[in-house]
Amino acid sequence: MGLAKASEGQNKQQYSRLFKLESNKNVSVNMRVLWSNNGCDIKWDWLRRLRGRTIDEETELKNMILNYSKSAIQTDTWRWILAGSGQFTTKELTKLIDEDLFFRENSLIHDETLRNHLAPLKVEVFIWRLIRGRLPVRLELNKRAIDLHSVLCPLCDDYPESIDHVFFFCKSSYDLWDRVYKWWGFGVCLNLNTNDAFRGKSSSGLSIAEEQVWQVVEWTTAYFIWNNRNRKVFSNQDGVCANTLMEIQLKAYEWVTGRLRNKKIDWLCWLTDPKASIIDT
Repeated sequence: MGLAKASEGQNKQQYSRLFKLESNKNVSVNMRVLWSNNGCDIKWDWLRRLRGRTIDEETELKNMILNYSKSAIQTDTWRWILAGSGQFTTKELTKLIDEDLFFRENSLIHDETLRNHLAPLKVEVFIWRLIRGRLPVRLELNKRAIDLHSVLCPLCDDYPESIDHVFFFCKSSYDLWDRVYKWWGFGVCLNLNTNDAFRGKSSSGLSIAEEQVWQVVEWTTAYFIWNNRNRKVFSNQDGVCANTLMEIQLKAYEWVTGRLRNKKIDWLCWLTDPKASIIDT
């Protein structure tokens, strides 16, 4: 880059005679220099043979080029603008994700971003996509002109597969939520949808720790519903089944106990009375 810029001024002024003999007036000095591991090779293209003072100018220009640091014309580098150092590292990317950099888009839930340090990042990303309607359910695919044999829910085959339907209104999903709510002692679940779910709050007056754990349970339930839906679509396996609640209990317990600070969860109590299972350490 340095030589390319120098050629525009110096060819016309300091090396004016050479500039007049150059066959291509738009070429830069850098374009005449071929760099390799063994040094550089200069390929001039004069209109006629050099003589007199033009030979002296060529010698001077050639010496300047040979003395010019090769690194000076290779200063262009890739910089990762999300880090002050300009260097990309996995650690730095993970830090930025944890600091919420990638969760600052407007949310469908009152511009609110749902975060919970007790849940794995993959689950947070999944919920982030769910509440923004960015999961490939059949109605969304149909809107994007994807050719489908049917837009009906693959689990019940009765209603179009929307986000709200597959996660809340489909009979198998609703029955699963009903079991999860009864497990936590909340009674019957009503009016579930993406605008109200996944907040970790209920009308039962949970403590802060209980709200966080309950939110993980909600997210885990949605995560399993989607995985079961995908197994049905891609492997033709049964969707939500009788032991899905146990799987949710196991996975939520695993995720929470590995991240919960200053508290622990009693496993046997977790299965019967999860709110009472959260105790101080």
